[in-house]
Amino acid sequence: MSFRVTVVGIGPGRGEWCTPAVRRRLLEATDLVGYERYLALADDVVGEPLRGRRHVSGNRVEAERARLALDLAAGGGEVVVVSSGDPGVFGMAAAVVEQLEADPARWSGVQLEVEPGVTAACALASRVGAPLGHDFCVVSLSDVLKPWEVIERRLDAAAAAGFVLALYNPRSRHRPHQLRRAMEVLGRHLGGDTPVVIGRQVGRADQQVTITTLAELDPETVDMSTVVLVGSAATRRVTNGGRVHVYTPRRHEEARGCEDDAVGPGASSSREADPAAVQGVWLLTGGARAGKSAHAERLAARTGLPVTVVATAEALDQEMAARIEEHRSRRPPGWGTVEAPVELAAAVDAVSSDACVVVDCVTVWVGNLFHRGIPEGEIEVAAGALAEVLRRRRGPALVVTNEVGLGLVPETALGRRYRDSLGRVNATLAGVADRVVLMCAGRGVELSVLDPVGGGGTP
Repeated sequence: MSFRVTVVGIGPGRGEWCTPAVRRRLLEATDLVGYERYLALADDVVGEPLRGRRHVSGNRVEAERARLALDLAAGGGEVVVVSSGDPGVFGMAAAVVEQLEADPARWSGVQLEVEPGVTAACALASRVGAPLGHDFCVVSLSDVLKPWEVIERRLDAAAAAGFVLALYNPRSRHRPHQLRRAMEVLGRHLGGDTPVVIGRQVGRADQQVTITTLAELDPETVDMSTVVLVGSAATRRVTNGGRVHVYTPRRHEEARGCEDDAVGPGASSSREADPAAVQGVWLLTGGARAGKSAHAERLAARTGLPVTVVATAEALDQEMAARIEEHRSRRPPGWGTVEAPVELAAAVDAVSSDACVVVDCVTVWVGNLFHRGIPEGEIEVAAGALAEVLRRRRGPALVVTNEVGLGLVPETALGRRYRDSLGRVNATLAGVADRVVLMCAGRGVELSVLDPVGGGGTP
């Protein structure tokens, strides 16, 4: 007696792509457990009818299937659970382990093994070249086991971070709209000319592979037998001998500074994003409408972390209400927003220290304090408290402010006091910032710390 369950991946369905180890386990099995379609495909992959007893089930009863396999093995069987592709990638391996965790005593005598297989994503990539040549991630668009809001948040973060995406379960009869919505989410960070590869029944006799773009992708051509590969900003097409290849370069283009980042709703980055570069405290300053907020939002999206925007503006008139709505409308749906027109330090401190926080903006906050008659000295104390909160955070903080002293001298005494106070607040925040970026016309340049000059102070 064996008392063993082996979860195998038969690959996409092509005999040559099934490993010898999987083929051997299939031929030795006393019991074969799986979705009817995959069990039939296993015969084709091996090239002969399998002798084990078949235990067929539907495609949405993974937990029941796993329990049956474990019970058969507990009775002494040599049980093989059949998955297509690789059993550990949206396959039955996790379902079996989940059951072992739920009731370890029940199957304590059962030995579990997993034999890998060729994934659908890798099989499709091989048909067109090397689209997965750099960092990539795999996302299932099925919302059976997770909410669609989570899927959208992951798609947004992955695209912003520069990953190539392999989309499994992209479109079904029950959710025909979700692939189109997914393309809209990805379009926040990717240009319409981003290469997309569609593979249907890859590796089988009726295989269909199409190379298209994000803008030209027709969701009606996609079904549950399809895998979709969406390139990153670095993914390219190359024609050789009349054949088109798609590949993503192995080498990451080094960051050249903020000037490479497109700014504005729906803009695409001209270089592959690097989430590791968005760390610590960033202070983004510059003139009005220079692209500071949009750039902060793009940086936040790159982190792949939960994002909370701490907003300081108050809708005191229709114009300000319109500006607030403009900012809100371009943020991803999964982001949180906290209104903090006065108690800014407390609001930032209340955001999880491991999340990314966007403070938008300090200029309006200082104006709110002036409007309430708070003395400049107290404002500077409040700025110091905010700087300390930012300094203690583990996650990245992106702080938006303005340089209001670059133009004409304000006509009124109050205006000059406001200018001076905001300048001191900005200097305080810059003191704890890891990076300070000056924005102008949608482009940015990083500012460096000046060394003391001539034995005096900093100029």
